[in-house]
Amino acid sequence: MTSHFIKLFFRNLSKNKIISGINIAGLVLGLLGTILILEYVFFHWSFDKYQANASDVYRVVYNRYQNGELQWKTANSFCPTGRYLKNTFPEVKEYANISRKYNILISLIDKSGEKQSFNIDKTYYATSSLFNMFSIELLQGNTNGLDKPNSVFLSQRAATKYFGDKNPVGEILTVNNTEKHTIVGVYKTIPSNSHLQSDFLFSFEDILVRNPGLRNNWSGDYLHTYIQMIPGSDYNRFEQTALPQMVQDNYAERLASRNSRDEYFLQPLPDIHLHSNIEYETETPGNAKAVKILFGFAIFFIIIAWVNYINLVTAKAIERAKEIGVKKVSGKTAKSLVFQFIGEAFLFNLISLLIVVGLWFIINPFYMRLTGIDSITSFLTIKNGMVALLFFVGGILLSSLYPAFVLSSFKPASILKGKFGNTKQGIAFRKSLVTVQFVVSIILLTGTIITYQQVNFLLHKDMGLNYKSKIAIKAPKPGEDHSVYSSKLKVLENKLASHPAVENYTFASEIPGHEINSWFFGYRKGFDRTDGKAYFRIDIDQHFGDFYDIKMLAGRHFRESDQEGQRNILLNEKGMQRLGFTNPEEAINKVVTNGRVEYQIIGIFQDFNFYSVKVDPVPTVFTLRESSKQFMGVQVSQTTMASLQPVLKDFQNTYAEVFPGSPFDYSIIEQKATTDLSTDKTFAAVFGVFSFMAIAVSVIGILGLIIITINQNLKEMGVRKVLGAELSHIYVILTKSMSKQFIAAILVAVPLGIFGFQKWFLNTYKDHINLSWVHLMLPVLLLSIIFMLIIYIQSQKVIRLSTTSVLKSE
Repeated sequence: MTSHFIKLFFRNLSKNKIISGINIAGLVLGLLGTILILEYVFFHWSFDKYQANASDVYRVVYNRYQNGELQWKTANSFCPTGRYLKNTFPEVKEYANISRKYNILISLIDKSGEKQSFNIDKTYYATSSLFNMFSIELLQGNTNGLDKPNSVFLSQRAATKYFGDKNPVGEILTVNNTEKHTIVGVYKTIPSNSHLQSDFLFSFEDILVRNPGLRNNWSGDYLHTYIQMIPGSDYNRFEQTALPQMVQDNYAERLASRNSRDEYFLQPLPDIHLHSNIEYETETPGNAKAVKILFGFAIFFIIIAWVNYINLVTAKAIERAKEIGVKKVSGKTAKSLVFQFIGEAFLFNLISLLIVVGLWFIINPFYMRLTGIDSITSFLTIKNGMVALLFFVGGILLSSLYPAFVLSSFKPASILKGKFGNTKQGIAFRKSLVTVQFVVSIILLTGTIITYQQVNFLLHKDMGLNYKSKIAIKAPKPGEDHSVYSSKLKVLENKLASHPAVENYTFASEIPGHEINSWFFGYRKGFDRTDGKAYFRIDIDQHFGDFYDIKMLAGRHFRESDQEGQRNILLNEKGMQRLGFTNPEEAINKVVTNGRVEYQIIGIFQDFNFYSVKVDPVPTVFTLRESSKQFMGVQVSQTTMASLQPVLKDFQNTYAEVFPGSPFDYSIIEQKATTDLSTDKTFAAVFGVFSFMAIAVSVIGILGLIIITINQNLKEMGVRKVLGAELSHIYVILTKSMSKQFIAAILVAVPLGIFGFQKWFLNTYKDHINLSWVHLMLPVLLLSIIFMLIIYIQSQKVIRLSTTSVLKSE
């Protein structure tokens, strides 16, 4: 690439400033959009792939059926699962268990020597084998540190936060004011692209010390099991043979007596984030289909940008005809001209790429906050860099070969006689490319409207409970005699309830947006124990139903006069149906037993979505338990929600007055209830932003083509103007030049977009919007307005041109 070539390249740029600027703008938007989309896509694809044993580690999950009906799909498993598989099958090299330890209070002596207490939403018990199976780097301590009860590992993040430069090993953590745990090590903070996130790992032996029978228990699925298989093992064959044998060897008879069966599966570690959405996931799952849609979007995006480049370069070909004719007469071969034009394309794309890199460094911090990406290490890898380089170079070649061959094929004799014009084939090719741009733009705009409406539908769907203007305050953990704690909690309840901003309140063991962690086993009195089934359980008080505006279908709520010892329960519709009742009235006053204790059904709630609007309500039993007051829900007036901070300060002061030293922790229930929609909201935002960027690229290309069309037909338009043509005539001429492509694009894009988003996006949701004529017509209408507006503005520019200067052109 000589200095003469570079000078010629920049001379051509400066000679065609407007078209060159339009072309660069299109390439910059296309490349920038593609890079940002791929950053999001690669982040979600990278989950757990960094693990050294990723290809050999699997999570054991199962489905439970009873009487042929699916009861649940769960990520949980039984305590002996991993040990049995390792001891029985040589393909299993190791196993590890983790179990939830949620909503705990941790107290410690911090780096300044002061006692600190803080609430932690999610931690885990874990076996030491987790450190060998997962790539969790130990900074202090050794891999068997969790073999002893009452030991705990901290992440580097937690160790730095709470102890600063002080060595935390040997320090004592107090949990829930009762448990003492010794810090035995520190591990490097788990990367964000892992489905297992925790700053504290407690010894799994703590569970077994408290409940020794759990070690061989095949009925309580309270934990997650991971197995590591010998490299090269066929996990599909293992899944089909070993897992059914495990059931057969250990608890098949008990299942058969209840007309139940369990189906086990192995989930490859890298698949969990995007391909698993069952009960008791460790993190909110991603959406594999949404990520695939975005990946396809990225490909479309860069194609649109390069289509623009091809269109604009070939459309400008006629203006470079004389240059090419002179070069051919001077001895330049077609081959050398092809290389020249490929070189120009390379420089053009390289300039655009350099601009994109600068913009990426500016935009990316804001983009990461929008998408929730907190690390780009999975994106900026050598492998991705090599793939991107090959893709970039390949794209340059593909996008430059056609213009290069078109330009180099001009015949010098025709050019120098002034007889050159665009060929019918060339014009048809460019029109087909414009049609492709319109098709992609309509599909993307259709997708944007559909995704936003779907997410808005989920956000405003009736969950069967009212969580507006409600706050959840986490109750303190009892650190004293139960009667003293209960009396203090009653004082707190009375003080907060009497606050002028408080309209209603309730106590419960769970709040909306949390997965229910408690279980209830029971069957109807008079039936055999083999008819017993599992239900979710929420412990509530007498205000719960009114607080959340839950409809009572039959019976009554708990009352102030009800006592825990009365053993009354409420059910939702799903729970009622699982017990075998066909209507709410039939269930009232019936007795449910677990074989030891009997409970009377006093009310039936209408079903409601407690955990997420994306999943069906689950069979749930509601019990009255004083000891499970974990959250106090407080309803405040809507005007108070608008200026909440002063009220929260009052609540905090009251809390500190009754429970000095306990951390005040609250959450907005509406935000908690929609937590599971975070990935959907992010997808809609990302898709929307990049759809409009892609449409902008198409608009830029169309604008460039219209300008070129005007420049190439200035003399004709000048003659028309002399003959009396007005703005409307020029407008009609320019509109006709592209209207056929636009109509053809509508006929292709509308059915393709509707079918694609129905099948690959909406059908992934349990509840979704119904497509209507709005989804057909609105994208077409919006793009028509943009299209017509561009033509109108350019027509005005033509009509304002001096007739003399127009007729002197060429």
